[in-house]
Amino acid sequence: MHGAAVPGALTPLAAVQAPPVRTLARRGPVVAAALLSSLAVLSALVVAAAQTSLGRRAIDGVRCLDASACTARAAAYAAGDGVPKDEARAVELYREACSGGDAGGCTEVGLAYREGRGASKDKARAAAYFQKACNSGNRAGCVKLGGALERGDGCAKDMARAVDLYRRTCEGGFAEGCNALGVAHDRGVAAPKDDVRAADLFRKACEEGATRGCVNLGIVFAKGQGVPKNNERAMELFRRGCDAGDAKGCSELGRSHLFGEGVPRDLDRAAELFRKSCDEGDASGCSLLGAAYERGEGVPVDLPRAVELYRKGCDERDGEGCTRLGMAYSNGNPFAVDKSRAAVLYKAGCDEGDATGCNDLGVAYVKGEGVPRDVARAAELYLKACDRGSATGCNNLGMMHDEGRGVPVNPARAAELYQKACDGGAVGCTNLGRMHEAGRGVPADLVRAVELYQKACDGGIAVGCTNLGFAHEKGRGIPVNPVRAVDFYRKACDGGDAQGCHNLGSMHWDGVGGASMDHRLARELYRKACAGGLQRSCEWAK
Repeated sequence: MHGAAVPGALTPLAAVQAPPVRTLARRGPVVAAALLSSLAVLSALVVAAAQTSLGRRAIDGVRCLDASACTARAAAYAAGDGVPKDEARAVELYREACSGGDAGGCTEVGLAYREGRGASKDKARAAAYFQKACNSGNRAGCVKLGGALERGDGCAKDMARAVDLYRRTCEGGFAEGCNALGVAHDRGVAAPKDDVRAADLFRKACEEGATRGCVNLGIVFAKGQGVPKNNERAMELFRRGCDAGDAKGCSELGRSHLFGEGVPRDLDRAAELFRKSCDEGDASGCSLLGAAYERGEGVPVDLPRAVELYRKGCDERDGEGCTRLGMAYSNGNPFAVDKSRAAVLYKAGCDEGDATGCNDLGVAYVKGEGVPRDVARAAELYLKACDRGSATGCNNLGMMHDEGRGVPVNPARAAELYQKACDGGAVGCTNLGRMHEAGRGVPADLVRAVELYQKACDGGIAVGCTNLGFAHEKGRGIPVNPVRAVDFYRKACDGGDAQGCHNLGSMHWDGVGGASMDHRLARELYRKACAGGLQRSCEWAK
């Protein structure tokens, strides 16, 4: 046979632009409840006034005489409830309440400094106010202090202390503390990675009234992480969160509509929900809306708008926004190519918990693009990506163990990682099939190899189609069927696999499998394979 067909090569190490990976995040302040008193007639009037907009209008000109009254008036100004909205005035009143001993007021001042609402952003001052609130027994302040300690925002990073604060508040019955502790176990950075423990904590937080706990419980149901995968249950939890005013719930509900998970696919509805969540302050909603503008899903294609939204998401510490902005710099669209800037953004994405950011930074270290070439560092990043649910990260780490790059050669570990990748989608199935075909790291099993190639091909992995075609052509694990072989080679070639094009060219050269004998077409296919990087095809293309 001219240019004889051979199995496709292992999937190359490359960043795969896969659908967004669901990531857990803690967004938005936990609003502290105002502590009201009735020490005097005027104080009693303020307490009653704080319960209605009419009351707030009545006390607008009354001097704040106790801390709880200040907190109530501050909440009115922050919301524009009965008085003109004035965030700066709200902060002033919260600060006065804090000075008067209202710990909830201290937490609100800290949030204002952290988020730049009514005051200039100042992470150090935010952390100091959270510390003061926590010292005075305000559990919301303790959780916010934990977040600052976990990230090193305005204070020295101290993950152990952060987790201790989350644990103490959770054990004390504060639902937001349980949610924060669940996030720590989910990410496996501040606390040991424990998916089951994270899911249990999210469930507890949700049952005890923390809306964000419900949203995060939905995320783990959507991923099948620590609980059985259940898209319908996830969608119910996202809708519950969104309806309760949690912007993150709206963005995750949008994802459900985007991918048709637990609900019919509806790109217009997805974009609508992403816009709502972004407008309401959820950074991930901004990043997802950016992706919609990049792909023209539910909105017109608008790359400048997409980049603007990615930057907004990244600036608000959404890892996916940073990663997608990095892709724009890496691909040179709409910017000039800047691999160094891309690597910085991938690191920011990875640091904020985005698995794709970790994977893509690993690819940069393998290729030496924007960072010094360092395959050992790449292996560490692929492991981090894999542990966070990236099938591509698992596949890429499997290849490193398969080939002994950056880690010792370990076929059994490679096969384990390919299986994990394959379980998370189609990526990894081809490489696991090759391991079964060769009996390397797993028992030799040609029938199992064919099953895996079929899954990969059905999932859009072109090299899986090539290997499935080869199995049909040669009768490896399946009866010989050259007609089916041609079909799979064609699908592989159309999907961009050079080996598939070469093998299809060989079928046309010899006129087998229902392929017409057509040397001109065969040479065109060899040229396509050559352009795709398969050097030996270049000789046959002449």
